[in-house]
Order: sequence, then structure tokens, then C-alpha cells
Amino acid sequence: MAKMFENNGQKRYYKMLDIVKLACSCLVVMIHQGFGDSFAIIPCLTRQAVPFFFLVSGFFYAKRASNAKSVKSFTLSFAKRLLLIYLFWIVCWLPYIIKETVSTNAEKSILYVFFVIIRRVALAGWVPYWYILVFAEGIIILSLILRYQKYKLGWLFCICGLALNVVYRIPIQNGFCNLLNKGVYFVFSSESNVVMTGFPLLFIGAAAARHEDAIRHWKWSAVLLLYLLFVGGAFLLHPYSNRLFGIPFGILQALPLFALCLILADATIPVKNETSRLARDLSAVIYLTHTITLSILGYGLHLWNELLRFIIVVFVAMLVVAIGKKINWKPLKTVLMIH
Repeated sequence: MAKMFENNGQKRYYKMLDIVKLACSCLVVMIHQGFGDSFAIIPCLTRQAVPFFFLVSGFFYAKRASNAKSVKSFTLSFAKRLLLIYLFWIVCWLPYIIKETVSTNAEKSILYVFFVIIRRVALAGWVPYWYILVFAEGIIILSLILRYQKYKLGWLFCICGLALNVVYRIPIQNGFCNLLNKGVYFVFSSESNVVMTGFPLLFIGAAAARHEDAIRHWKWSAVLLLYLLFVGGAFLLHPYSNRLFGIPFGILQALPLFALCLILADATIPVKNETSRLARDLSAVIYLTHTITLSILGYGLHLWNELLRFIIVVFVAMLVVAIGKKINWKPLKTVLMIH
């Protein structure tokens, strides 16, 4: 989505959001290559990455939907494009998905394996592409809230979803927590779904778009302090903050970080608009391609050095962005989510 919007007749650029999104993409790479196992501070930071993506996505979706002639047609068109992107990447990974499912369910019937694959693709998603699937599902629900202006109902769904996210991770083996765990695993397999993560964060991002001017009057120093407190708390509670709290703890970090980016959106920072757009495109390509690059490096070339793998992932993504812009073929740019 474009990162520039009209505000009271003036153009507003969101360079901080683009820069932080790039940093968050790098944090996602660290999650999936196990970088955080060596340094305690890294897993205390990485879990804020995907929640931040959802907040930003909800923010810009709401802005674009408010300018659309029809929220319904805009949302359906946008969701369709997201699902096509998701389908493309799932097809790329489908041979591996089938192989893994068959090997882990070797004693099961073919029909059982088939339904496991369908569930994995259609409901649970596939790392890291579940974000695209949940994004598409979330904006459809969000569009109904915005279209009929049922904001109180949206907040109710949001709070209930976040509460379920916390309860789901409580290590209790009986009662409601155990029932919730079994129910979620039966349908989604993790809290990374539209009910407990996707819609709540998209809605908060959309709410921030409605109240952006008020947020900009917050004291950036106080918001920064709050962010640092949550990061420090995660570090002090490590490894429990990562293993026990997971995404909920990351949400606590992502919220003040997102607010800080909005507060500083108009700040004069030495970043050109072209650099900001490049950061936006690079963040998307890193997110979409890093698992493929890591798999080739690890299982193909037997390269497991974490720092070297990270550098190669970023370099490959930069190369892909350069090729995508050079070729200027719309389908390629669509599936890479570059502009």
C-alpha cells in the first residue's frame, strides 16, 4: 500500500513505518533461522514483528477504504488479490507440504492426509504466508465493522480475541484452557489466526487511522519509555517471555512502537522518499522469500552459520527487488508485493 496520504490538504509520508517494517522483516528471519537461541535479547524483540505488520496493515487499509467509493467492492478486490498472492506461494511450497504431511502421518489413510493438507492450506496457513491468509480474512470482517460503523462491536471482538490469545497460552492441562487449546489446534493449530491475532490487530490499526491526529499529540518520550519497559520486561522474563507469552508479549511491544512511528511520521529524518519506498519493498520481499533462501542454504548447501545466512537472505532479497523493478512485469511485482 502507498505510504503517502493527504491530510488537511498536505501530503503525509510515513517513512518511520517503512523503516521499522524493514527491521521487523529482519526480525522474522531471525525467528525462522533460530538466531535468537544464542542471544537472549533477540527473542525478546522478534515477537513484535508480525503484530507490527498487522497494525500497519490495518492502518493503511482503513485509510484506503475511507477514500474508496465502495468499501465492499474495494475490500473484496483487495482480499482477492491477497488470496491470489497466498495461493501462489502455497503452490510453490505444495510439494514440501505434501511430503511433510505424508511423512508425519505415515500410518494414516490417504483421505486423512488429504484433509490434513486442506486444513493446513485453507485454515492454518503455512509459515510465513499465514500472515497473508489471515490479513485477507481479517479485512473482510473489518470491512463490515467500518461499513456499518459498529465500532463498539469491533472493540468487543478485539478484546475477546486478545484475551483468548493470552488464555490459550496458559499452561493448564484441564478446564477451559485445555478445551481452548484442543479447539484451536483442531482448527488452526496455533494462535496465529484471524480470531486471536489477525482481526484484533487489524482493528486496532484501523482505529489508529481514525484517531491519528489525537495519537500524534502524545508525548513521544513517554511512548518510547513504555516500549522500552516492555522490551526490558521481556528480557528479564526470558526465556519465559518467548516460550510462555509469545505473540501476546510481542503485541505489548508492537503497540507503543506503532504509536511512536505515527507520532514521528512528520519528523524530519534524513531518509529520501525513494529510500523509504525501497525499504517498504525490501521488507515485503524478505518476508516472502526468506524461508526459500534459508531452506536452500541449509538443506541444499549445508550452510548453517546464522550471521552468514542472514546476510545472504538480505542480499538475495535485494537482488529480487532489483530484478522485479527492472523487469517491471505486473504479475511478478504482484506476487512479490513490490511497487
